[in-house]
Amino acid sequence: MKRDTILFDLDGTLLPIDQELFMQEYLQAVAEHFHWLADRKTFLRHFWQATEAMIANDGRLTNAEAFWHTFTRLTEKGQEELLPHFEKYYLEVFPQLKKCCQPTPLARQVVEKALAKGYQVVLATNPLFPVEATRERMHWAGIADLPWLHVTYYDSYRSSKPAVRYFLEVCENINRPPEACFMFGNDAQEDLVATTLGITTGLVTDCLIDRGEPTYPAHWRGTLAELLDWLDQLPAL
Repeated sequence: MKRDTILFDLDGTLLPIDQELFMQEYLQAVAEHFHWLADRKTFLRHFWQATEAMIANDGRLTNAEAFWHTFTRLTEKGQEELLPHFEKYYLEVFPQLKKCCQPTPLARQVVEKALAKGYQVVLATNPLFPVEATRERMHWAGIADLPWLHVTYYDSYRSSKPAVRYFLEVCENINRPPEACFMFGNDAQEDLVATTLGITTGLVTDCLIDRGEPTYPAHWRGTLAELLDWLDQLPAL
């Protein structure tokens, strides 16, 4: 089957990022923003439990619903009360975390090259963040205005990486079989698991994450700059 669709991961792939620093700064900032709700330790425990609920989502809820169902139960606060505070955080505080990233013009060049070759492009980022946070990171990467066929947001997805079901959900949403897709990401487990479905995978190594196990084969491996060269050799559709 002809492959005509390319899935790209965001964090660590199109957006070079110090993941450890980002998570440290992210959690510190969100805990400070919600200082009125609970002490830091308690807030972060509740926040992580709600995040884990998204990761463990069995598909009956969207990831957003799974988060809110758990977080409101733990905090004993209603979503209607908490949501404006989260929106304020992601619109006013979250943008400051760009300091944890090292945006590169290569990201836009890679996606534009794929588009120029006639391929559809999908941003297959892990759908664990609100839409505002995903769009903000797309802006950091310089790719927000590109004609994406589809972006995976947490309010419309019922699974997340590294579940194989996430990639099935992506393929269903774009109406393409796995065999028609490429997937490029920097995580040897969360992204390369797509290989098990018949998706042709590539491992971008600039911000490589590899936990060792489980292991999946990558059909291609290299830096973002090398990916641009590889796309240049890819037959046009």
